[in-house]
Amino acid sequence: MRLPFPFHPVYEGVKLVLENSREGWPILLADVQNVSSAGSTSDTTGLLLNALVEHRVRNCAMADLYDVYAVEESHQAGIGSEFSCELSGKFGGFDIPAFRGTFKVAALSDG
Repeated sequence: MRLPFPFHPVYEGVKLVLENSREGWPILLADVQNVSSAGSTSDTTGLLLNALVEHRVRNCAMADLYDVYAVEESHQAGIGSEFSCELSGKFGGFDIPAFRGTFKVAALSDG
């Protein structure tokens, strides 16, 4: 099956988006190897996050982040608190770097 759009490595894809995007138009980047509903470990998020930060992408949102260790740390920190941690890159088997950052807990839920 031939798809109507190309696939690119993450860093190349982010660079292409920046070079070819129009002001005010939304862009969608999909990390197709990181889909938890298809059985992935969801442990490659750091690759896309690092690429977005390195290319200084602004006004960006990400969905479907899954990291039980970050969740545990955010619950320990509490709403309104900040904590530092690494997202993804924990399960090995991939050469995917973790994303290191400091995060502010905006809300918490037990499910």
